Amino acid sequence: DGGEEPLFDEGVDECRTRWLPHDADRKCDNCRRRCFTDDVNSPYYFDMCMIYSHKIKATSSPLRKIKAHKTRATALHRRGRGDRNRYHLCRECCGFLSKEEAEAAATKEEKNRLNRSRFDWGKLWPSFYWDLLVGIDTDSGVPFRHVYEASYLWRYIPQSIRRYWLHEEIFDKDGDFFGCTEFNPPSYFRDRTDELQDFALKIKSYTARDFLNALDPARLGGDPNDENMNQFLLPDVLCPWGCGEYCHAAVPMNSSLLIQRHLMKVQLNLSGFFGHDKLYLYENSRLDYIRFDKEGIDTVLMNDDWKVLPSVLLVPGKGLCALCCRHHASSSSQRRLYTHPPKKIENILSSTRPDCLSHCVLKPRVASTVQGKKYNTSMQANYLTCGYAGCDSANVCLNGKFNIPSLMLFKHEVLSFCGRRDLRDLASAKVREGKITSELREQWEDEAVKKYGAKQDMLSLASRGSTYVPTINALLLQKHSTEESRIDAVVKIRQSAGDQESEVDASLERSWTPVIYNVQTQDPEGYGAIMKGIKPYMAKAGRATMMLWTLVGMVSACNDLHYAIDQKRGGHRYDYHSGHLLAHINAHYMKHRDSKCPRKSPFNGRNSAASLLTKVEKSLPQDMRSSTESDESFYRFDLEYMKNLFVETEYPTVSVCSDISEVVREDGRYTDEKQVFITVGKRGPEGEASFKLGPQTFEARVVISLEIEDGERDSLTPNHYIGRRFARHGGGFNEWWEQKRSRRKKTKQMMKQYVQAQSSLMVKDPFPVLPPSSFYYVCVYVKNVQPQANDFRLDMFRSVGAQCAVFCSCMKINPLILCGRKKANRRRCMRDGCESHEKYSCSNFGCNTRVCDECFKNMANSGEDVVLDPPVGEQNDEFIDFRDGNGLNEDNNVIGIEGEEGDWEELNRHDDVNDDDYLDSDEYSDVIEGIDENDDDEFCLDDGWMEDDADEPDEHVDIDPLAGEESHHDRESLDGESDDCVGMDVNVGEAGSSDAYEDYVSTFVT
Repeated sequence: DGGEEPLFDEGVDECRTRWLPHDADRKCDNCRRRCFTDDVNSPYYFDMCMIYSHKIKATSSPLRKIKAHKTRATALHRRGRGDRNRYHLCRECCGFLSKEEAEAAATKEEKNRLNRSRFDWGKLWPSFYWDLLVGIDTDSGVPFRHVYEASYLWRYIPQSIRRYWLHEEIFDKDGDFFGCTEFNPPSYFRDRTDELQDFALKIKSYTARDFLNALDPARLGGDPNDENMNQFLLPDVLCPWGCGEYCHAAVPMNSSLLIQRHLMKVQLNLSGFFGHDKLYLYENSRLDYIRFDKEGIDTVLMNDDWKVLPSVLLVPGKGLCALCCRHHASSSSQRRLYTHPPKKIENILSSTRPDCLSHCVLKPRVASTVQGKKYNTSMQANYLTCGYAGCDSANVCLNGKFNIPSLMLFKHEVLSFCGRRDLRDLASAKVREGKITSELREQWEDEAVKKYGAKQDMLSLASRGSTYVPTINALLLQKHSTEESRIDAVVKIRQSAGDQESEVDASLERSWTPVIYNVQTQDPEGYGAIMKGIKPYMAKAGRATMMLWTLVGMVSACNDLHYAIDQKRGGHRYDYHSGHLLAHINAHYMKHRDSKCPRKSPFNGRNSAASLLTKVEKSLPQDMRSSTESDESFYRFDLEYMKNLFVETEYPTVSVCSDISEVVREDGRYTDEKQVFITVGKRGPEGEASFKLGPQTFEARVVISLEIEDGERDSLTPNHYIGRRFARHGGGFNEWWEQKRSRRKKTKQMMKQYVQAQSSLMVKDPFPVLPPSSFYYVCVYVKNVQPQANDFRLDMFRSVGAQCAVFCSCMKINPLILCGRKKANRRRCMRDGCESHEKYSCSNFGCNTRVCDECFKNMANSGEDVVLDPPVGEQNDEFIDFRDGNGLNEDNNVIGIEGEEGDWEELNRHDDVNDDDYLDSDEYSDVIEGIDENDDDEFCLDDGWMEDDADEPDEHVDIDPLAGEESHHDRESLDGESDDCVGMDVNVGEAGSSDAYEDYVSTFVT
């Protein structure tokens, strides 16, 4: 404790580190823990040692809370000034801070290995948890407890270890943690150390009674409320990626980055060898791994006593570790992108047909249906189709069934209708098309308002943490998913051995993904998915990296700018920056992908940053190459340089200017093709972070300020600058992410959630607060526009291998497809003078547009798109245009179609018949040849509904398999109007009725 020096025997090092006996009042001077148990067999017991200050490693980590001195003489000298020259340390802190005797004679590689071992989580965890309570954000200088409430930080400390620190002053009346106790507020984590240890001891005893105690304690009797009677073999460990796992099968992992992932407003102090550059491993874990108080907690089998919670385990030698499932224990599985579904409301049950109200419906291809036999029931069999693309046993259709009397399905439909605007639009479209009645849609709407109108916060929490693929990303990924989707490039190759290299045009695979941030996170706070932090780019030999850091910061944070560079007009050159820049960003920051360089591609993302800087500097203005007198030339950054990087002839959708007022003032100069504006100027952006250009709105997505460090020019290098980078996703995610760049090691490779200042809240969409005077300000504006499906229609056709050269005009742009008729039934080609039979025809049912193989090839090879009009004079007696409501009578029933022999065939709007995929049995008999005509899609019972439509046994109409009659109801004869009910949508009652589901079912039975 800094008192008088003790006396030692001669020949013994008086400054050696000594282990001390247990003392309940002694605490570690670094992590401030006090051992609360004297049981040496307890996992929470730890030893203490006394160590002298010159034996402490002078590491620069903020987790070191005690002083270190180089020599014994320095320690004695500083002791006279009040410094301590010896400390008490726990075993973990001693391993973290004490100097290794082997370091004196160790090589550089050995020293690095020893340094790495001292930052193991098993030695670091007590210091980390103490620093979480009292530490300071080294980037901003603000204590963590001033950004987050102290009680909120206390909830990240498991209850089992809270007694280590309850003696500290911060828990006193004047402390920030006053009111926090061992049990309140409850911890987010459940410690399973004692449970797992007890379970292992019982299993290792090899006695029947202990086996029952471990596996099924209820069978031994006793009080069911006793804690020892709880079931252990339950998947009640919540994995950060949303899985449930058994405690004995869970895998311990470092919890520091996991906690950092949920405290993104601050930069926590982490290990130097497992720090913020590894945050990408946890970026795609579930945001709702830590549940708010009003959020529902998952349970096993809806039993409130079996809660599925985040769990920790104190492992000897590994420290206090968070637990994850065995499937997410490796870095290769943790870094991948995952789509997390939203949480269920009220319960976790699902209907057997939950996709009825959706854009796509999965429909099994049934070969034989379920049939009742004398003593049992036969199983349903489906057709399994196999090919080079894989195997499947179902079709994806557009129309669901709305005649299923299911309470669970009705709840699903009401909840979906309330929470998703696209499904509300889909329901309205189905009403217009006659697929469902208007009363059903009104009933969904009334029930949604009544049930969830005042519970919007609950719906927001239910979707918190769920992820989805943005629409534009989904379309572009599908568009560029084929082998034909390559990039044009100019490469330098040697044709044969001994020849000189020459430039040639080539079509190459990408070394990068065409779009970034392909998974977005539902975040009630408005931040969205985590933005990527970038490196500081500290170049050697006096090279200027300001433009490189700015360029990478813009492109890695803006999906639209990234795609604009990907679509560079004229292709990517081997000696130009565009392809190398995208490959570099993909390899260094988009870690969810496997970095690869296709064969013969010059764009290797693993090339050094110096190599990329060389490519970028080829766009330097001429005056910067020969002079360094001005700051622009010294740091190699200005507006002209940025314009050279984004030449408008190569990037027609990108424009670079000095200020956004220039764009607004001369709006007639810019066409609708412009998607991105980049401003580079001396004046910072002000006001709202968006502007109008005609009818279009442009949002600010990236804002960068660049400051030059103070000092004489002779003492500065081009690396002496400070950068502040702000970015956001936009499109509803309007909160900003922030990263600071400097030469100090205290700034890390991560982006924090930026908290707007109170003065900025007066503006609806404010910019982040920027330094009042900077060297340059850079801002990237992106057009905020929703993608239109028709703009990508042909791209979708191409992505699935369809021809996109010959079209029919009956449905705007409708490519011709292969004719499905048998050869005997094929018609003549519609082209004048052609006597060949058709091979290609319009996919619109009833349209007579058709051409033969030879005519099609001539048109397809013409080099231009060909649009054909349906032949004039031919009777389109099979054609029904459902787009305009034609073919429906006043009662929204489908009218008949006159066949070739003059009789009328009723086109029944049964759910098993898809209007878009209807096949005439005579003309398309080759399609269904070999299929038993009695093999219907599904086994139809009575009243137009299917056996597999029921969700629960009590929803079935009971059928006697022998008599084939209803056992509880007398069947009515289906004459007259009752025939109209078979296969039709059900009128579910009047809107605003007292019990919506009773009306739903009673109307169906009637």
